[in-house]
Amino acid sequence: MEPSTSEPVSAEPAGLSIDGISRTFLLKGGSKVRALEGVSLEAPLGSFTALIGPSGCGKSTLLRLIAGLDQPDEGSVTIAGRSPDEVRRSGELGVVFQDPALLPWRTVVTNITLPFQVLKRPVDDTVVAEVLRLVGLDGFEEAYPAQLSGGMRQRVAIARALITQPKVLLLDEPFGALDEILRRTMNMELQRIWNEYRPTTILVTHSIDEAMLLADRVAVMAVNPGRITQLVDVPFGRPRNVAMTKTEAFHTMWDSLAQSLHGGGQE
Repeated sequence: MEPSTSEPVSAEPAGLSIDGISRTFLLKGGSKVRALEGVSLEAPLGSFTALIGPSGCGKSTLLRLIAGLDQPDEGSVTIAGRSPDEVRRSGELGVVFQDPALLPWRTVVTNITLPFQVLKRPVDDTVVAEVLRLVGLDGFEEAYPAQLSGGMRQRVAIARALITQPKVLLLDEPFGALDEILRRTMNMELQRIWNEYRPTTILVTHSIDEAMLLADRVAVMAVNPGRITQLVDVPFGRPRNVAMTKTEAFHTMWDSLAQSLHGGGQE
């Protein structure tokens, strides 16, 4: 399969703008860790960006700053010109972590509709039915988390993040705890969901394969301090499939990104 000649993502006004953010943490004993330094990134509306890098390079810290769950020491994060806090409080930002963090005493439906309660909005049954269909949970509405597989629990977490129809979706290693076969299946499912809904998406992952299968662009990060060293466009068209991973073009790009990771991690 040759790289697509389809037009690149439109350079619309940024859905997400990260401007020179830095974050330092004070450790026990008084020492400091510079988790991020001078990180800038523009994510166009409806784009999909993957963050890859070695452990400790600040990928998850960056995602928490974008979500407004932490504040930078320097720089700023804006989403369509607004603060992350404002966007999150309006229900326009969805987050999925590696741990689905479902409430065990609530059913699939009542876990998914929790954001409506948090935002003090009435449950929209039409949206609930649509999201259940989108993530393939039809027929499991009254199941409890303990009755679901790991992949299905992550589907519930994704549905919960999408239920308020957010403009921005943040994914922090959402499939990292799944086995390789199930992870690839969930990659394909996430691509299908994203293609239908198209939120501006940031994915944190350790998997080069996952980044290339899902993203429009891959931001390579390095450690000490955490920073973006390279931003690479993914040249393959959509929809993508597993067969693409066996092509020479895919393996050539994989090797290039692996080399960037290795080199960036040693700087």
